[in-house]
Order: sequence, then structure tokens, then C-alpha cells
Amino acid sequence: MKKLTPLELKTLAPVGNPTAGFVYLYFKSDGKLYKKDSSGVETEIGAGGGGTMRVVHGAVASTARPSVPFVEWVGSVEPTNAIDGDTWYQT
Repeated sequence: MKKLTPLELKTLAPVGNPTAGFVYLYFKSDGKLYKKDSSGVETEIGAGGGGTMRVVHGAVASTARPSVPFVEWVGSVEPTNAIDGDTWYQT
């Protein structure tokens, strides 16, 4: 399991398109994460679901782990039910 610190990003919409072979990654005012490719195609990230679930466990280290392939744990203590492949974001 990895312990990560938060990444702070400013809400914005990029002007223009990125260089070929690159993408812009940004949050818009609707609070959703988007990517934009060099063709100008904007796609919401995470809209289709998937195998990762975020669990905000706060100070409860023994919060039950959901039955999904990967969990993003968010809390002030390390979760005791995390498995390899999970990520912990310490708050």
C-alpha cells in the first residue's frame, strides 16, 4: 500500500489544446475531473465506473473493505483492512 499526500489543483478550463501526444488534466467548476487531448476532445474522468472505490474512513482504521479490486482509503489513520494495490491518502 502506498501512502500519498494530497495534490492541490486549481479549478479551471484550459485555453486551447495541448501539444500532440499530450493531454490536459483539470477540474472544472462542476467539481469533476476532465482530460482534453490535442484534438480538443474533452472527456470526463471516472464517469464510467470501474474497479476502484474511494472509502473515507476518517479515524476508524478497521473500516470494512468493499469487494472491489482497488480501494482508495482517505483518513487520518492507516487502514488495517487494506491489501496490496490499495492506496491511502492521509488527511
